[in-house]
Amino acid sequence: MTLKVSEIEALVCLGAFMAKADGVVTTSETNWMAADLESFCDSREEFNKMLEAGLAMDGNEAIRIVKNMGRDEKEYACAYLACLLYADRDVDDEEMKLWNLVTELCDLPIMKIKEAQAYMSYKH
Repeated sequence: MTLKVSEIEALVCLGAFMAKADGVVTTSETNWMAADLESFCDSREEFNKMLEAGLAMDGNEAIRIVKNMGRDEKEYACAYLACLLYADRDVDDEEMKLWNLVTELCDLPIMKIKEAQAYMSYKH
């Protein structure tokens, strides 16, 4: 599976919102966010450009892009965001509210955190 540049940027945008939902962005969240998405890029420089664009992207645009992804890409997006949510091993109510909203707005498949972790470990 490959992701388009706009899809990576959209996941950066949504991932940043998810990481900030509880008011604390941890190192484990930023490390997770970068490490996995960077694997889709040819170079660190390319990823840094996508990271910058994703952080500047409007949330509504990110939702539109993710909503229009194919089935496999949506499954990845769902697992990626779920693992990001759990990266600091602490999922609070605000993060769950945002997770539920993003899942609904983007029409992502239903996935439990353990399923997401299994998907991501299989992917690697």
